[in-house]
Amino acid sequence: MAQFDFLQDQETNALIARLATEAAEIMAPEEADLADLIAGEYLEEVRTAGVLLYPGKARDLSLGMGEAELWLLVVLPVLTGFVANMMAAFGVWTVRDIRVRLTHREASHPSASVVQPDQVRQWLTLQARLAGMNDVQIEQLATLLSTSLQAMLLAGQQGEGAS
Repeated sequence: MAQFDFLQDQETNALIARLATEAAEIMAPEEADLADLIAGEYLEEVRTAGVLLYPGKARDLSLGMGEAELWLLVVLPVLTGFVANMMAAFGVWTVRDIRVRLTHREASHPSASVVQPDQVRQWLTLQARLAGMNDVQIEQLATLLSTSLQAMLLAGQQGEGAS
């Protein structure tokens, strides 16, 4: 369970749900309004199981929600694994440190990013393949996640400066 301790943090759960919503708005718009509900149920099942769960018939790794046809249940294990990989990669950096680095980087190199699509692709490919995503979907998701994370981190930094 230690590798999923980050799911005890409500802000992290909210981040995963937000990323799922943004991904659904592009890749499965009819499911976007379900993202919060499905993400909450999915993350609760992962916390209980202590492992990533995938839609399918594998006895020990399958979801019990009965809605395995939902695209959100394909992307949620990918996003959850991605966040775990990202947190491991960032190590001791805090979100505040990442925002500061990103802000300084944006000021000096507007085209630079702390979260490059190549890094994102590397962090999510294994889970994406296990979830049944193809190369085109993985590429779309990597681009979407790097852009979304960049925007969220910059918005958070701007919000902190305003207070």
